[in-house]
Amino acid sequence: QSIEKNGRPVVLAGPAFTIWRAPIDNDMYKTPDWLNKYFLHKGHEASAGFSAEQHGDNWQVLCENEFGTTNAAWGYTLKYRYTIRPTGEVEVRLTGVPVIRGTLLPAQLPRLGVVLQLSGHLDQVSWFGRGPGESYPDSCAHALLGLYEATVRDLHTPYIKPQENGARLDTRWVGFSDGQQTLKVQAATPLMFSAHTYSTEALAKARHDHEIEQSAAIHLHLDARQLGLGSNSCGPEALPGYQLGIEPFELAFTLVG
Repeated sequence: QSIEKNGRPVVLAGPAFTIWRAPIDNDMYKTPDWLNKYFLHKGHEASAGFSAEQHGDNWQVLCENEFGTTNAAWGYTLKYRYTIRPTGEVEVRLTGVPVIRGTLLPAQLPRLGVVLQLSGHLDQVSWFGRGPGESYPDSCAHALLGLYEATVRDLHTPYIKPQENGARLDTRWVGFSDGQQTLKVQAATPLMFSAHTYSTEALAKARHDHEIEQSAAIHLHLDARQLGLGSNSCGPEALPGYQLGIEPFELAFTLVG
């Protein structure tokens, strides 16, 4: 979908459900199966239903989708509920219920969330959550809750080998601006966000930081949960409380222009 403000595009596409992240070094023993056995990077949605109703001044739109990968042993039934208000605000509530069809199942998923594409000119970011640097479920004690500002490019963490990076945990809201136009994402419950000038696919493909193919759009991830980092390149997996399996989830936020 596309959302415009004052005749200029703000949201170019999305939200689209995703379970994939660019593998980190600590995913090294899981990544071959993720790619070649479970095809987690090839997830796709298919429409299963659509309805729209007016309730007072609001419109409520329900999109029902089926999500799966090339491995059809499992998937998700997704329900996107949009409430469109006269003010232009759009409330998004996504629920996902696992569908198990077989036994060939990944023990861990990288993430449960959505990705949106925003206009590239909205490159000034402010948020209330953990910061100023990146934080993940099992690596966040250093990141204090507060109000922070940065550019989209500043949200990137330049690891020697490009990999998932730059998430901010426990975010209550995040805003994007160019000084004139703004877009605010107001979370119903705290979520993780990351925003970059490149796609997950471009990040995973690059071997060096300077080789990451840049995009004209801002790629915004909003995650209900993400697998912990662990230390499995030379130590144990993420501890049980930070693991992420095929499980139900809910993600809710409001887009405010």
